Amino acid sequence: MNGTHSVGQTRLFLSVLCIGSAGSAFGQSETAESEPLGSNCCTAHGGGGCDDPICSTEVCCFDFKCCFTWDSICAGLAGDLCGNLCGGGGCPGTGDCCTAHAAPGCSDTTCCDLVCASNSACCSSQWSAACADLAVDICDVCEPPIVCPQEGDCCNFNFTPGCSREECCNIVCIELGDEFCCRGEWDDVCARKARDNCPNICICDQFGDMNEDGAVDLSDVAGFQNCFTGRGGSIEDACACADYDADDDVDLADYKVVHELLAP
Repeated sequence: MNGTHSVGQTRLFLSVLCIGSAGSAFGQSETAESEPLGSNCCTAHGGGGCDDPICSTEVCCFDFKCCFTWDSICAGLAGDLCGNLCGGGGCPGTGDCCTAHAAPGCSDTTCCDLVCASNSACCSSQWSAACADLAVDICDVCEPPIVCPQEGDCCNFNFTPGCSREECCNIVCIELGDEFCCRGEWDDVCARKARDNCPNICICDQFGDMNEDGAVDLSDVAGFQNCFTGRGGSIEDACACADYDADDDVDLADYKVVHELLAP
């Protein structure tokens, strides 16, 4: 080659030369020091090759110098030769189908096709939140969102996904990261986590029933006031029945619920 990035006959020559050599002579040259994972094919960097082995081989077979120095011309070739890897549109693209990202398209071809058939902007502009939401609705590759509350007792094995108190359900499935409790079933592990982290429902039978007589009435107001900490405070187990939202304090948000329970 003459030192320029050429096309036509040069591409044909190198393509023939590269047949059967993907991942070896030009894709991962033994004499060139290949770039580690993270060296984006779509941007220039100092080393040879890039983080997508198929694209790296394709570009290096087009211009062998890219196996030694991945400059801006190599990055441009990646945009031309590597499908939607560099945001050229169409399916498959890059990025998770189930979350929003700046590039058009997503990595699962079937899901990408389904979504873009319903909303063409997802493959021509960017994979927006609306595209990700559509993918969640119509694609098998996306987990359904965690929904709290659901049916079932939070403090015991209930054989169903999730549990009936929204705050505790969110604590176990989202804050503690045990998604199985909301996607699979609320088993003994989930119930134990609830008992450890949701004393407001697992210690007291009924929120606001400070004297444990089975009813929430004016006789409980004094006990509630004694537990009042304000926002950001900290409570003992004896005040668990005054902490409706399981945030370890007794504040106006909790009082609002008590007031509603007391209303005639």
